[in-house]
Amino acid sequence: MSEHRELLERISELESRLAFSEDTINQLNETVAAQDKEITTLQLQLVHLSKKLEDLAYQVEQGNPISNAQERPPHY
Repeated sequence: MSEHRELLERISELESRLAFSEDTINQLNETVAAQDKEITTLQLQLVHLSKKLEDLAYQVEQGNPISNAQERPPHY
């Protein structure tokens, strides 16, 4: 009987470890998915900012100064 009880305890311990591992994997998966979404958003913002910078550089090269109407007020 003692061997049977030890076997049941080992199985119970393995089941517990498996459940903990599955929970950890799910949490890590959620974290990676959130980070992927944030990276995608940041990449889009970077593309947008690069385009604006190129447009501003082109205006300066062409001798077209940026008017005050195009600049954001200091409180932004």
